[in-house]
Amino acid sequence: MMKSSYLIHIYIVAGLIFSCGTPSRISQQNIANQYRKEVSLLHPDFITYHSDDNTTKLFYKLFSDELLYTKTGTSNEFTCTVKISYVLKPSYESKEIVDSATVIATDSYAEQVSKTISGSINLKCAAGNKYLLEIWVVDVKRNQEYRALINVVKQNKNTAQNYLIKSASGEVSFKNYFKSSESFLLKNNQSKTNYFVRYYKRDFPLAPPPFSIYNPQPFEYKADSVFTLSADSLREIVFPQLGFYHIQFDTSTTDGLTIYRFEDAFPKIKSANYLLKPLRYLTSKYEYNQLDSYSNKKAAVDSFWVSCGGSVDRARELIKKFYNRMEDANGYFSSYVEGWQTDRGLMYLIYGPPNIMYRNTTSETWVYGEENNVNSMQFIFYKVDNPFTDNDFRLDRNPSYKDSWYRAVDSWRQGRIFIDN
Repeated sequence: MMKSSYLIHIYIVAGLIFSCGTPSRISQQNIANQYRKEVSLLHPDFITYHSDDNTTKLFYKLFSDELLYTKTGTSNEFTCTVKISYVLKPSYESKEIVDSATVIATDSYAEQVSKTISGSINLKCAAGNKYLLEIWVVDVKRNQEYRALINVVKQNKNTAQNYLIKSASGEVSFKNYFKSSESFLLKNNQSKTNYFVRYYKRDFPLAPPPFSIYNPQPFEYKADSVFTLSADSLREIVFPQLGFYHIQFDTSTTDGLTIYRFEDAFPKIKSANYLLKPLRYLTSKYEYNQLDSYSNKKAAVDSFWVSCGGSVDRARELIKKFYNRMEDANGYFSSYVEGWQTDRGLMYLIYGPPNIMYRNTTSETWVYGEENNVNSMQFIFYKVDNPFTDNDFRLDRNPSYKDSWYRAVDSWRQGRIFIDN
């Protein structure tokens, strides 16, 4: 299967507010679909890079397999049309529009191949500020749409979006994690000669249940090792050791770019040990230790799910749903720790995606059930100021969640997928 990356035609209509009309304040909108992959056939990738003090580039990547190509007239070519619209605001709570535009992109082929379609859009972002970028991607011919919300952090020249990661072949990379032998290139918007790199290898505990009251220990910022790299944009970089690498220009601040080294299969779940680990959420400590004592971890996992489902077929359904949620959590919530191990990952894994979700600058609120219904469950996650990631949220735990948690766990253990959305 051939993969290529090119764009045939782009038309830009600047200053337009796109037609997907929504209320002015995003903080007042239910954006639960942000955590539901199945609501759209489109799953584009985005990344931002501060090219200078007044401009930020939005790079995007579309996948031809997700787009509808149709034949027009007597031509032998098939074409697709994609509309990319954006609005730049100061925050989730703001009505002000800083910048907006619509891009119309078209692609064509005479013989169908699987490929990526990529490009970039210049955003008017002044240095010294933070913004919220709202993006709508519409497959015009299929009438499918996808919405993305991205924090644009341009407060100083040390933040992560002042770096641009590229693959070894020179294409823009839309991820910040790499395999043990995978190399990448790093570009920056400054004339620095060296990067300072702090390496961290930490074993983070599983997130405790939502009813547990605990005091998380502050992160020890002292690195396990520190080294320098030449800031040569043509130099291939490889980080072979598991952990995470914090790259900086200036070590007097904690701001920088973090590269993560998880297991090579990440965000997929393939190792038998990784299949076993999340079962700790569904088992007692004694049960988990019994499963962990198996020399064949895959057999231990299978035996657990068959005992829950009562049959091999039902166990397969439970396994598929549970570990699909785990992989989705890795995609949505990963930071310096894999997404399924975070507070949001914990709730997503056991409860599923929320029915209602509100987000503002400092928190996310998840609701399971109908809003304002006394039988609904509400969970609030507060954003943590973290130098390694913009994606760290901590659950506001409460003893009142205990009954709901055990109902959810018992549902899984009795062979029923909890909140099967």
